[in-house]
Amino acid sequence: MTDQAVNLEADTGPLIDETELEAIVNEVLDALVVNAGMDLDSPIPPEPGVEAVPLTGSITVHADIEARLVVDTDAQAGARLARCWGLVGPEGATKEDAIDVIGELCNLVGATVKTVFEEESHVGIPEVADGSGPIWESREVTVHHPVGDFVARFGPI
Repeated sequence: MTDQAVNLEADTGPLIDETELEAIVNEVLDALVVNAGMDLDSPIPPEPGVEAVPLTGSITVHADIEARLVVDTDAQAGARLARCWGLVGPEGATKEDAIDVIGELCNLVGATVKTVFEEESHVGIPEVADGSGPIWESREVTVHHPVGDFVARFGPI
């Protein structure tokens, strides 16, 4: 990470910039797919029986400021990611598998994002809910990945 990745905002403390946030989300997604032995250049087929309903994962980063990471995607992208990660049972992927993997995605991205803070920091417990997440003054990126589209937001709360 470069020094340019951390910006000082008046009364909000250090925040990660959009370029670094996008790189972290892509890096985590790529690692989950590649570590599962799948090829990023091959199409990842849809998961039968899982509707592409919106899902939102979120996690709080605790440092000298309180910040939140929110990741919006859909259950189909989550189900494909769950398959890549090997979290799918013999019956195939389910919406519950998608919810689990989106929570883990938030946990991994949040743990990486927290390293931008110089002081000791930690992340909370990820939460996943139906629908789209909150919009507030934050850094926002859209990541188009072979498993699906993800919108990540990070900012003080």
